[in-house]
Amino acid sequence: MSGERERQAAVVEYWRAVELFSPQKVPAVLSRERIYEVAADRALPWEDGHPVRSLPLDPGYVWQHIVYGGCFALADVRDTLLEVFGRDEEDVDGRMDGDSALFALTITQRTAISRTSCTASSPTT
Repeated sequence: MSGERERQAAVVEYWRAVELFSPQKVPAVLSRERIYEVAADRALPWEDGHPVRSLPLDPGYVWQHIVYGGCFALADVRDTLLEVFGRDEEDVDGRMDGDSALFALTITQRTAISRTSCTASSPTT
């Protein structure tokens, strides 16, 4: 590999590492914002019987739902990293609150997964 190619590969690898340690947050559950937690004994937002199904839609609009899977608390990840690597005195990053997910996908009103919507939190190489 030439020197320039190695430099380019190192830049990509750096930004991939930054991405790995900058997880996207899952929005908090808020019914008024139409963000719902799912449970085995309740209808899903795209199923009959869910409260969102009774809300009117303007003509030409359809529901679509983002589903987050493999959710985890960012604080748990931070605590594990601190336990393994110790505290960095220069670390003042306060963004590690809330939840993140291993993947997200969009479900249409027909209960179909949108082919362009699937996102993994860390793509494999």
